[in-house]
Amino acid sequence: MNLATVYLSNQLEKLHEELKTHLFFEKNSPFQTPPLILTPTSAVEEWVRLRLAEDKKIGVVIGFTFLSLHTALENLVGHTPTLLELLLAIVAEMRLITEKENPLWEPLLSYLEKGDLKRRWSFAKQLAICFQKYALYGKELASWKKEPKNWQEALFVKVFQKWKIASEALASPITHLPEDSSLHLFGFSHLSAPHFHFFQKMGENYKVYIYQLSLCKEFWSDFRSDRAIERFFTKKKLSQEEKIQWEELLEERNPLLANLGMVGKEQAILLEDSNLPLIESYVEREEITLLSHIQKELLTLETVAEKELDDSIQFHVSTTPHREIENLYETLLSFTQKGIPPKDILVMAHSLTPYLPFIPAVFSNQIPFRMIDVPIAPQNPHMKGLLYLFSLNQKRWSAPAILELFSMPLFCKKMSWDADDLHLIRTWIMKTGIRWGLDLDHRNVLLSQKHCQKKTFDACGTWLQGIDALIGLLATGEGDKKLIHYSHSELLSDLWQLLLSLKEDLSPKTRSLLDWGAYFKTLEEKYFSFSDEREAFLADCDSLIFLHKNFSANLYCLQEALFLLEELLTKKSSSINPHQLGAVRFCPMLPMRMLPAKVVCLLGMNEESFPHKDSLQSLDLLKGKAPSSKDFGRYLLLEAIVSAREALIISYLSHSPQDHSEIRPSHLVEALFAAIGPHAEESKIVHPPFSLRPISQSVFLDKNLPTSQSPPLIAQWIDLADLKRFLQYPLRHYFHHTLHLFVRPEESLSEEEDFVLSPLHLAQTRLQLLQGMQLNARAEDAFFQKVSSLRLKSQEKNFLSLLEEQSIPKELVSSLELSPYRASAPLERVHQGTPLFFTGKIEGVLPDGLIAMEKKDPQGIVRALPTLIYLDALKKEPKWVLFARDGERKEIPAMPFHLLLEPLMEYYFKSFMEPSFLIPAWIPAILKKDPIKLKKAMESSLSDRFGKSYDHELLWMHQHHLLPSPEEIIEKEGEKAQKILGELFHAWL
Repeated sequence: MNLATVYLSNQLEKLHEELKTHLFFEKNSPFQTPPLILTPTSAVEEWVRLRLAEDKKIGVVIGFTFLSLHTALENLVGHTPTLLELLLAIVAEMRLITEKENPLWEPLLSYLEKGDLKRRWSFAKQLAICFQKYALYGKELASWKKEPKNWQEALFVKVFQKWKIASEALASPITHLPEDSSLHLFGFSHLSAPHFHFFQKMGENYKVYIYQLSLCKEFWSDFRSDRAIERFFTKKKLSQEEKIQWEELLEERNPLLANLGMVGKEQAILLEDSNLPLIESYVEREEITLLSHIQKELLTLETVAEKELDDSIQFHVSTTPHREIENLYETLLSFTQKGIPPKDILVMAHSLTPYLPFIPAVFSNQIPFRMIDVPIAPQNPHMKGLLYLFSLNQKRWSAPAILELFSMPLFCKKMSWDADDLHLIRTWIMKTGIRWGLDLDHRNVLLSQKHCQKKTFDACGTWLQGIDALIGLLATGEGDKKLIHYSHSELLSDLWQLLLSLKEDLSPKTRSLLDWGAYFKTLEEKYFSFSDEREAFLADCDSLIFLHKNFSANLYCLQEALFLLEELLTKKSSSINPHQLGAVRFCPMLPMRMLPAKVVCLLGMNEESFPHKDSLQSLDLLKGKAPSSKDFGRYLLLEAIVSAREALIISYLSHSPQDHSEIRPSHLVEALFAAIGPHAEESKIVHPPFSLRPISQSVFLDKNLPTSQSPPLIAQWIDLADLKRFLQYPLRHYFHHTLHLFVRPEESLSEEEDFVLSPLHLAQTRLQLLQGMQLNARAEDAFFQKVSSLRLKSQEKNFLSLLEEQSIPKELVSSLELSPYRASAPLERVHQGTPLFFTGKIEGVLPDGLIAMEKKDPQGIVRALPTLIYLDALKKEPKWVLFARDGERKEIPAMPFHLLLEPLMEYYFKSFMEPSFLIPAWIPAILKKDPIKLKKAMESSLSDRFGKSYDHELLWMHQHHLLPSPEEIIEKEGEKAQKILGELFHAWL
């Protein structure tokens, strides 16, 4: 009787040599049946093909067939249900279930009654995953069929009435293959017991070879994890002395294998019980590095007493996924400079999705890269476009939503629009005030979908009103010709017809899977142009149609059909730069897809990210009886250690990308720390939150620039308003006057009326109020704008009340204007040989005081300073300042303010040469030399977009990681702040 042969090695290269021998160097008939090679993943298949093609003795890869395990079993034992088929079957059965039929259904029905459609389908998906596991690992399925004990067992029996159960199908003998057939299972570190026994039995009639990556050459299947040992101690109620005796017996076990190797241990037990011939080919490395020591401990179970830290195992800590990729690039660049080719570098992450935007941006310079098994769903433009079409109702057909749809490249190309057309449509939307809804009736339909019972009678801001206004301008010939012209009539007509067509095509209906597949294909063809990704989308539409065969009696709503389509796309993957075979390989961490490489890198090794946790674990009836996602993730780390030939790089984040809270590394990282020894954490490399590679932060620091800049020798005119703006926004002053950069947020569309007036219209309204004019029509357009105008009148009333409260006659309030064209001539000073003329208008001057239209806060104080300097230089000595915005009255310190003019001018002219970070809100912390308080002030300025210290230049520097640290700001600005503003801040704050 023949027996399947098992080859074991800790190196995949050795297993490949055995495979090559059987395929090419045995005496085989040229007319024999082509061998079947089964691989766990496409990456392993590609690796085998490349090695065979690169072998000079072979050089060609023909004469055999590569198959996945699922495809091979479909051919050998017949069809077993896919996850999607199980999902549909579960949903179909749940629709028919009633409590009267069987009281077992009560818990299920009570759960389903509380949830919406999305919850029901997500729940069904988790059940389908569990049912797949039951079909393969369940050992009591026969009793379930006879007498189910709970609703899951009963539902499982109902679902599998028309399909084979995997474990039962695998128990059937295979005798229909040609006698000379041979089967090679390569790279499987784990096979379920039914799978293993199936191939074991198959080996009695055919040639079956199993090439398995094995981490340890010693007997270790009796190892127990720390948690299992603790449970054992608790159950046995052992004394402390007995625990010590047991622990001495357990010292021989390797902690990494014991705690992380459950998947490998289960496979080792299967091999031990099978009595199959085992051919071992283990390799013990001769290099003396930290990595080789860990590998030796796994292989031989011998403990290396002292391990010296080196760069063969590195731990990198980053702040964001973007910085993680930048730090990885710098690390890999150093390896390539040492002579390691990019093709010998493997990078794996729990998911490539968070890194998709950053890898091409960072690696496009010196290191070639390719990405394998990239999820199609997040990036397929046809699927994204279709999902966006159906989201228009949720987005109320708002102007921003419609414009975003129009901006999609495939949609735009299908409509034959260019950038000028999109810009013109955007201008039409903004000028006509289009907000949301096609017309009044459409608005009420959208509101009813949001459970709004009341109807609206306001058609202002609909698409119909906006297009009618444009048609009116076109008919009368009035208005700006750039806005609407006869040459634009075709585009305007196409726009309206397109909106009507979208409204008609996106009407919700229930359909069969056959109709949904055809409907999605029709929509895609009508609204989106061709691309390379179209075939994958159309194939999934065809898959929906194919599923109709088993579920033809069921109808599905739009949300259900989209859920199915997304699930189909999620299961598929693609590659980026697939033909760059000599590039760094990026791929997701999946079970049994670890490949040998000189450098192995693991990204995103954080507690919440890896190993992946199974959702709804409470549903799993086989919990603890079958390997979980966490078990496979733990074993994957061990495979990574064994597969790395020269270096293992582990990277994780220190802060959450969502809320910037501190997060822990994965417990797998901590287990590796423990295996290395007490000094393991010293090998951590903590990277700063900014990169110095593309642009240096030091450009904005004082030490790299000239200490001062002399003003030009020609006369300078300096206005009081300019000085106030400079002191309030010193960074903006540098950007505007030195860099000539004007950082502006892009003017955005809105689907609602503005709550307040814009700064421009606010200033215009103030002027009109002061001149006794009526407000223009624009300010009356919306209710909130009316409120804003009333607020201005209220402010005027409050100001008069404040004067009365302070016993200040309004007749005494005057202004002083310094100008060559007024009675009061400009102030004249000379600074470093340059004549300076100070002009400007001082409002709120009183005989013994000053009214500042500010609050008593850092911004108000810095804006009041130039006024106090001007008045002191003019020999006017106000005794107090009244801050009109909050009614605070403060005594002015007795000090010669005019002496501050010289350091202020030095600061002013130096700001043309280098940026200043003397932001008003930061000055109190700078004066106190408190970096912690300054850091909080900086964070507040960057997050509060309605705050006085918020400006777009500051945000731009933060986004480009160019802001100095709080300590550097205090060192750079502290002396200056104390000299110019110190005494005033100490007196008033």
